[in-house]
Amino acid sequence: MARIRDEGSLRPLEGLDDDRVMEVAAKLLEVGERGWVDRIAAVSSRNLESERPDFRLRAARFLHRMHGRFRELGLSMELVPDPGWLIGLLEREVDDRVRREMIALLGDQADASFAEGRWEDFERACRALLRYDEAGGELGEAAGAALRSLDAGRLGRPLLENLFREDESLASLSADLLSRMEGAFAVEYVADRLKGEEEMEITPWLVEFARHLGKSLLSVLSEILESNAREEVYVRVIRLLEGMGGGGALALVKTASRNPIPGVRKQALRSLARMSPGDPTLLPLFLQAMRDDEPEVRREAVRGLGTIDDPEAVEALLAVLRGKSPVGEEHPGVEEAACLALARLGPEKALDPLQDLLRRRIFALRKRSVHPRVKAAACYALGQIGGPEVVDLIRQYLDDPDPVLRNEARKALAACRRRGLSD
Repeated sequence: MARIRDEGSLRPLEGLDDDRVMEVAAKLLEVGERGWVDRIAAVSSRNLESERPDFRLRAARFLHRMHGRFRELGLSMELVPDPGWLIGLLEREVDDRVRREMIALLGDQADASFAEGRWEDFERACRALLRYDEAGGELGEAAGAALRSLDAGRLGRPLLENLFREDESLASLSADLLSRMEGAFAVEYVADRLKGEEEMEITPWLVEFARHLGKSLLSVLSEILESNAREEVYVRVIRLLEGMGGGGALALVKTASRNPIPGVRKQALRSLARMSPGDPTLLPLFLQAMRDDEPEVRREAVRGLGTIDDPEAVEALLAVLRGKSPVGEEHPGVEEAACLALARLGPEKALDPLQDLLRRRIFALRKRSVHPRVKAAACYALGQIGGPEVVDLIRQYLDDPDPVLRNEARKALAACRRRGLSD
């Protein structure tokens, strides 16, 4: 080191083996002599363009090993200043041995770029590695190894934070990279964010990575659902499970549907209907939820019944329209949902109860008139499943004072025309 400084040249390194040169470079970097290390790296990098494949191979191996040595000592430095240049060399390289070493070196470049705060260089190097990884073969294996070698301790948390942001490019890259890292640290981080006080979104990229974590994350999410948490925490977990899908996630959401907090039960029922529409095993759960004290919970149960083409589901929906709900006088929001659910299922026996809702009278079993929202939903349903007999009834509401009902009547009549039921 003293001779290098005194002579102002790297000539004192001539004749030393690669390991010795690496030790000198590490010492120079430790004492802040980065300029000399840049020159050592530049000399080696020039050999990556040599006409001789053995020179290119040695240069790539040397730079890769030097990066590893720096990393062992807690040091970081970009040995190849331009990842685009290295990627270009890699694409033109014809010797597979050299290509594999260059891929490993590109992984080093990505790691060092991140440490230096050069996000664009990091992203460019990682996307190239991901392309090789996805292509498979020997080069794919080398790229996968390079991606797995990225320092999870340093990169993990920033990458995880990207999953909760709206930048699609950033988040999707982070999800791809995290899926190739050891996941124990990620499970804990995701759990802490779900339980945290700050606002957060369940983004598609978070869901994608959660699927990758699989059973290890499901176990932690189960613990959260069984704990004494805040309502928003339970809801976040359920929404994440909804996105993850699968039998394990479905089982946990079923458990959450019995939570004492109404908002949690509501979200659980909504998620179940989305996760497994038409699933007959959910029918008993939705029917039981029809007895819930909270109208919003019952409304989600009705929506769930609307996904199951089963006579028992249809009868439960018809009971709501007939004023025979398990809870007695039903909330208009639940009645509205029942109309829409029957529109999806399309049973012929729903036509009479739907028409009854539109007739200008009060049911004997009802203590109140039919809410305009319910009539609007009945118009919509009849427009979907009714025959010529419903057209005149719908026309009666074309000039109704309620704008929502008036609009739905017009749309229902247009639907009847498209189905050839009206001129």
